[in-house]
Amino acid sequence: MISAFESDIGRIRGENQDFCYSFSLKNALFAIVADGMGGANGGSVASKIAVEAVKKTIEKDYEASMSKGALVDMLITSVRTANIEVLEYAAKHDSLEGMGTTLVLAAVRSDKAVILNIGDSRAYFVFDNELRQVTKDQSYVQHLVDKGEISAEEAKNHPKKNVIMQAVGTGDAICPDIYEIDYNGETILLCSDGLYNKVGADDIIKTVNDESLSPKDRVKELIHMANDAGGEDNISAVLICK
Repeated sequence: MISAFESDIGRIRGENQDFCYSFSLKNALFAIVADGMGGANGGSVASKIAVEAVKKTIEKDYEASMSKGALVDMLITSVRTANIEVLEYAAKHDSLEGMGTTLVLAAVRSDKAVILNIGDSRAYFVFDNELRQVTKDQSYVQHLVDKGEISAEEAKNHPKKNVIMQAVGTGDAICPDIYEIDYNGETILLCSDGLYNKVGADDIIKTVNDESLSPKDRVKELIHMANDAGGEDNISAVLICK
């Protein structure tokens, strides 16, 4: 497996509050995307702290022989550690009070993928010409969709579509959604809402499947398309390819 990642400020924002990373360790590949929030530079601080905390926990605790259950437990621990570190940092810096971040995390081994999600950054699988959203947004509009009060189409333009129900660093307890999936070499895309809100499924599929481009150039092209479509938000993506 190989991976590539990129984060971009976009065309409107004055600061990039996203942070993303991917790395290989023993027999696994790990990828993380965080979309920060908070006044001044709070979002950028929160997203970086969270990603680095997750990475540090994985590097310390991961073993190639881990069972799937042990892997899931370690990933949950890494996210909870990130939550504690963001809270503790904010407590020491009054100007950063209330900062937080979404976080989507993937661990991929030979035949299994485990994905954890907090907030509304997403993980997708690409099957040939199909884009499958793996994660479900922890957002207010997704809650309305689940209750049948609005349609998925109405959710795309809802005035509260950016309101998330949970974030790393905004409370003492967080509960990530966990997805355990059979992996057969599909391409995996992790991204912030700055990408999926601006680039349609067909364009994502076409770009991700373009083998004339390196994985890094495919990520750059996705970000370029999001910017061409307006680039109102920060844009981050990690691509995992067989």
